[in-house]
Amino acid sequence: MIDPSIILEIRRLLAEGQLSHRRIGLKCGVSRMTVFNISSGRRRDRPDRPSAWDDDRPLGPAERCPSCGGMVFTPCRLCRIRAQVAARRIAPVRRQSA
Repeated sequence: MIDPSIILEIRRLLAEGQLSHRRIGLKCGVSRMTVFNISSGRRRDRPDRPSAWDDDRPLGPAERCPSCGGMVFTPCRLCRIRAQVAARRIAPVRRQSA
């Protein structure tokens, strides 16, 4: 992820209009396509994602998941994702013999 201060510097240099995308990329340590995407608005600003450790709830000791048996902080994300994937699957259609 690109540091927000670098993105601000790229925008400042783009606004000055004195350097090419390639020169700005070399100066800031990013590719010229990144500079182009910032200038054209294709690269959206992404807020920092909260870390799992930033959560307000206290993390207790890891426990064995009753479903998969893995050592996890409950609720088990893996079991929740597996259930969601299984719910999306369509049951195969069986053809009957003639």
